Amino acid sequence: MEIQWNRVTWYSRIFSIIIFTALPFWGFYLGYNYGQTQISGPIIVTIGPVRNAAAKQSGIPASGWFPYRNDQYGFTLKYPLGVEQQMPTEGQLVKLSIPGIFEIGTNFAEASFVVSARRDPSAISRCETFSGSNLGPGGETSTVVVEGITFYDTKSADAGAGNFYQTDDLRTLRNGACYDIIMTIHSTNIDNYPQEFGVQPFNYNKIRDLLFAILQTFSFAPTPQ
Repeated sequence: MEIQWNRVTWYSRIFSIIIFTALPFWGFYLGYNYGQTQISGPIIVTIGPVRNAAAKQSGIPASGWFPYRNDQYGFTLKYPLGVEQQMPTEGQLVKLSIPGIFEIGTNFAEASFVVSARRDPSAISRCETFSGSNLGPGGETSTVVVEGITFYDTKSADAGAGNFYQTDDLRTLRNGACYDIIMTIHSTNIDNYPQEFGVQPFNYNKIRDLLFAILQTFSFAPTPQ
């Protein structure tokens, strides 16, 4: 069979589809593995190049990660190729989504990283008295420190209709505003899939590490002079 390179054929279409489909996820894989995060107790320690601007002054690169900046509330963060920035809903400032294809062939549905901030008195009061008293089953509150920023992290779990949600709700008070970062991992009941589908349990630690790698890039922007 003679291949005519100047013509669009069925095999050239298939080849193009494969290339353009695979490239984003290959880049996502490289970016994720380039910025692994290790968590030790309540302190997050970055062992890769994914850090904020102050850390990058040491010469550590951060290629493959996209910046987000919010001037209204004065913060920045980064996220890797393959993580989708979605339209935030009311009250949200930025919403990132890790799609289910990241753990294809498993019961992983999606994960989200949402940042909100409020300056009203009720939000400030809740930030100051954050105790975790309204948690769901298995909830607990701990302290997480990211680049000198102390967050109060409430962990909780919820389930319903074959879906499981595991959440870290992190709050901190800064410059007269309560900042709320909610990281949620959504998975499904693996027993609901026919055995012949071969669905495997997803790697929870892999997804959680990626969410915390994004959290590790969170930084408050310098106050304009």
